[in-house]
Amino acid sequence: MNPWYEITEVETDPGAPGKAELWKAWWKNPIAIAEGAPDAPRVSGLALIPDSKLLTEAPVLTVTASDAVTVAIGFTSVTGTARTTGDSNVVGYTTTATGLIVGSVRFKASHFGFNNVGSSFDSILQLFKNNVLVSTFSTGSTVAVQRSVDLSITAGDVIEWRHRSDIDSFQTGSNFSGAFETASDTYARIGGLLKWSEA
Repeated sequence: MNPWYEITEVETDPGAPGKAELWKAWWKNPIAIAEGAPDAPRVSGLALIPDSKLLTEAPVLTVTASDAVTVAIGFTSVTGTARTTGDSNVVGYTTTATGLIVGSVRFKASHFGFNNVGSSFDSILQLFKNNVLVSTFSTGSTVAVQRSVDLSITAGDVIEWRHRSDIDSFQTGSNFSGAFETASDTYARIGGLLKWSEA
């Protein structure tokens, strides 16, 4: 790996003497950048930013809630319980904003019920932000119904979809699926890391 040579202002001032180290730096520094040498500047835009440095080196992307594109990078997500027969909430999906994307985002998920006894019941789906209830949806459908909620987000916000049946019976219950986020823009990897809007 080529080492990075820090060129000072004095070395490039008018009348400064030319020296071998400076000439070699002009030749080797671009190679050191491409190789990711310690202390070398990182390339952004179309060049790849390692995942370990996304939050420290990629510029924060401000977005608005929209159906334009699925948010590919900017949240860390954990899948929870997809099916429940109880009338107490279970977590179907949790996602945490990393701070790489801020603004407003559209959160989407689907739910439906199952019923083996023919009685009337509902699948209840709720969206929480930082453990505070934001929206509640209810359906008696046995076919998936998609829901969406637009929320403003900042770094560290925890968004959770929770669901349950309104009857506590092993023969009826709620199914949860298809959680994802959409917005006006996002980061994506197309060769390197870049904004979707610039792809």
